[in-house]
Amino acid sequence: MTSTPIDATDEITIPFPVIEVWPVLADFAGYSRWWPKSLEIRILSGGMLLSTEIEIRPVGGRSFRCRVEAVDEPRCIQMRYFGGFIEGFGEWRLEPLGQETRVIYKLEAKAHGWMAVLLGKVLNLGQIHSRSMQLVLQNLSQELDRNRHDAEYGQNASPHSLDVKPDIDSRFATVNTKIHSITALDAAPRTTPSSYPEPFRSMMNGRVKRPLGDLFGLTNFGVNITVLAPGAMSALRHAHNKQDEFIYVVSGTLALYIDEGRTELHTGMCAGFKAGTGNAHHLVNETSVDSVYLEVGDRTPGDEVTYSDDDLIARLVDGSWHFFHKDGRPYP
Repeated sequence: MTSTPIDATDEITIPFPVIEVWPVLADFAGYSRWWPKSLEIRILSGGMLLSTEIEIRPVGGRSFRCRVEAVDEPRCIQMRYFGGFIEGFGEWRLEPLGQETRVIYKLEAKAHGWMAVLLGKVLNLGQIHSRSMQLVLQNLSQELDRNRHDAEYGQNASPHSLDVKPDIDSRFATVNTKIHSITALDAAPRTTPSSYPEPFRSMMNGRVKRPLGDLFGLTNFGVNITVLAPGAMSALRHAHNKQDEFIYVVSGTLALYIDEGRTELHTGMCAGFKAGTGNAHHLVNETSVDSVYLEVGDRTPGDEVTYSDDDLIARLVDGSWHFFHKDGRPYP
């Protein structure tokens, strides 16, 4: 079987003693609180730390599994990757440094299959893995910050009483001038899944938008990264009269529907929609796996949106969308 090696060692030194770090690291059931959303994690079997089995699925990527093979409390957790396209060994190791701890994750594995071999010829898979692990390590440090804060001030205290870098999930609420970059899929999802009135709002089930531009205070245009589950659509088929739009497929395959018909967009492809043409468009995930795309649109005031296949018109008034029937009656 063809394979390519993935060898990487990543570490972070955090201002917490081992006695605080170990309980968080060893609690796989609690990983959902801090594990990056771009690396979906699922506990397949557990109860005791030893023999715990988990599945990790990068958004838009292939899943893989690992099992805890050995534990040396409170210093080391050894894991074996199996049953997927990655096979090998990983190890969490904690090195005490007084009141600080060096947290290390080491991976020695192979990725199987012709796609892994092809990617390995043009990309350093170890470096790709390290980028994900650096985010994991940063999130672990933030979780420990939260735990200490809750212990000192109570769980209902404002996070602003801490002089620490806030976790990514809190950043969508206000512009945070302290951040200059994030991993896009770790941005918090939009609080309102859709602004459409019913019955159209329910048609957007399976679509998750994560605003990106707002995080950095961008005002001239908006940027979202959007995940479409199988069967989900980006929007009702529509056309703007003043605002341009652009999309880029990050992963997966999407069907683009415009007035001329259907076109398949694969990973790395893009499309643009000039305002005022009247050519209505939308994306549909007609595959069996999630698809991810980046969307960019300007914020020209006075925009109006027509929905070719539905009894709906949207008008942007004073920064808010208002929805009407095509005969002019407003939706409640």
